Amino acid sequence: PRLSGIWYMPPGYALVLEFLIELAVLRKFMLEYSLERRHFKPIHEQLHNTFITKVGCFFAVGSIMDTAVFLAIRAPFRLTFIFRTGLIFLLPAVQHLFSSIFNRRVMAEFSSVAIFFIGTMVFFAFIGLTLFQYADGVSFQEGEEAVRVNRGLRSFSDAVYTMFVGGVTGEFLDCFLPTFVAYHSSGILWMVYLLLTQVLLKNLVMDTLISTYLQGVDDETKVSTQGHASAMLAAFEMLANESGEDKNGEAQKVSKKVFIAFVDSLRKSPRWKPIPEKIAALVYDHYGSVTRENFCDVCMIIENEFWVTRRSSSLNLQDKPKCAWLCKWVWEPEELPGFDKFMNKVLLVNFAMVVVESTYDVMNWDEPAWTDYLEIVFAFVYLGEVCVKLAVKSFAEYWSFSSNRFDFLTTWLLLITSLLPYLPIPSVEADLAHYANILRLLRLIRIVKQLKQFPSVQFMVFTISRIVSAAGEILSLMGTFFFFFCTLSVNLFGGVLYEGNPKLEGSEYEENHWFVLNFNDMFMAAATWFVQTLCEYVPAYAQALHKASSWGSLAWWIVPFFYITTAAIMYELLLAFTIDVYLEVNKEAFEKEEEEEEEEEG
Repeated sequence: PRLSGIWYMPPGYALVLEFLIELAVLRKFMLEYSLERRHFKPIHEQLHNTFITKVGCFFAVGSIMDTAVFLAIRAPFRLTFIFRTGLIFLLPAVQHLFSSIFNRRVMAEFSSVAIFFIGTMVFFAFIGLTLFQYADGVSFQEGEEAVRVNRGLRSFSDAVYTMFVGGVTGEFLDCFLPTFVAYHSSGILWMVYLLLTQVLLKNLVMDTLISTYLQGVDDETKVSTQGHASAMLAAFEMLANESGEDKNGEAQKVSKKVFIAFVDSLRKSPRWKPIPEKIAALVYDHYGSVTRENFCDVCMIIENEFWVTRRSSSLNLQDKPKCAWLCKWVWEPEELPGFDKFMNKVLLVNFAMVVVESTYDVMNWDEPAWTDYLEIVFAFVYLGEVCVKLAVKSFAEYWSFSSNRFDFLTTWLLLITSLLPYLPIPSVEADLAHYANILRLLRLIRIVKQLKQFPSVQFMVFTISRIVSAAGEILSLMGTFFFFFCTLSVNLFGGVLYEGNPKLEGSEYEENHWFVLNFNDMFMAAATWFVQTLCEYVPAYAQALHKASSWGSLAWWIVPFFYITTAAIMYELLLAFTIDVYLEVNKEAFEKEEEEEEEEEG
């Protein structure tokens, strides 16, 4: 059977690590339960949901027992798909989104349209069965096989499944082609059905679900925003009262001493980003005072991550008149310093050299000797770039930017790989010759990195990062469903779908040579379900599992169940959410451009 070929840990180490992780998870839930009983229950408050904590302990203990049983008797079937999926489901983001989608309000509106959709399928299945059940003549030849007119319409269950496949997938032509070839007038019937299902009802079902969910998200956002505003106001009132500066009806203010103590308390929280001691005083001095009007702005600032570094290097070149020009070249202008402009031109020349080298490789020509020397020259030029910047900037200032960290690492990697061929080691030279084009990609990545200076590229990068950040909950819940079906299918169908299995003879799965899409390990299962997600519904999966698996009809039902929960609901929600976020970001960018134009005109 085909496996993914992904490297796995040795079984002994993996089992030890598995036990340690499971014990850590169990201890986490036990500490939550102990904290709740000792400190919050006596004062009639609740930090953690006790029921969720108990369920988490159950799943953690079950996972440990499942691992122990596997270690003792090496049973091929495990219950990881229950216990570990349960633990993942207890994540707050997963629970929150699950309750937002599968609640009474959303499901009520979704069901009203879905029932009509299903009813349409059943109604046309009954019509198709009535018209073509006994039309067992040959419609056409498919290779050596004679395709009957009533293929897929011989029984009511077959007819319903045919309507389902034809109504939700792109394989409707295969479903209705036999009857259409034999009776051209049946095309009118199937055209009406496809208009109702593929064009109208299928999209209406998903649009109803998506619109209801997004409306619920908007309502929840409004409530959450009001709650945050009330909490911020209450926090300000508390700090202002502690400052004791509410006199003669004047606007309340938070004293500098109280504000610094407030920030110091936040610094002690492990979930808060590190705040250097001097930052609070600097922020307070910047605003002059903390009032009701600017308290939210101040809080938004201290929520960011701060770091304090020495700006200039220890060489202090800025104090030396002969080196002042170099410091100015590296620092100014702030948007794109002159030194960076110069290095961008060097990168373009390097890009031209990479194109020339790649052309020689693709055409199987012998590369001129000067290309090797140029590679070394460029490697040392990039090293010079790092040295110049570190001569002007302190290492802490240089390292605080991710782009500089990327340049630093790639520079040394390029330099080492450029010098390795000159070592007296034949095997190293042979390996580098084989991976020469891959190593050149490192230089191309540095060139592509410079695209960030273009506004359109900045907009797309910001949009993608915003989408990924905003869709975190949807991706978490979708990943939970994915993990469940992957672990379940590996347990049930591992080693079932393989080339040469006599049970798969004549199936569409075997005819299409889809043997690489199997459930032999987690990575192969993930790839198989990923294809199903993108293709919406793949009937060949269900047919192959029904034929080859010992689980029979249960194996068949897993494929439609995955389609409904993950490919249909979760994936469509993700697409809709992506479009919604993109439109919102585009609107914000348009409004910002209008404001800038008005400021320029004013």
